Amino acid sequence: MNQMTRQQAPGLARQHGRAFVAQHLRCVITAAGTVEGCEVLKGLPLADAAVLAALRGRQYRPAQVAGRAVSVRHLFTIKIKR
Repeated sequence: MNQMTRQQAPGLARQHGRAFVAQHLRCVITAAGTVEGCEVLKGLPLADAAVLAALRGRQYRPAQVAGRAVSVRHLFTIKIKR
């Protein structure tokens, strides 16, 4: 499988003659603040693994209902700049 690292991703936009390449993903931000169950809605396959790794490597503030943390679906738009 051909995957790119986070350092290689910016060259992707340049290769396609664009100022940036957008990746659109739908994920679940869990009550614990982690990301799981991601689905790539639109993107470039070579960048998918790097974008998913970046999302999963971060901690998020979960949504709250009545003062309790809950899991929610979230649409991420990631722009990979030149």
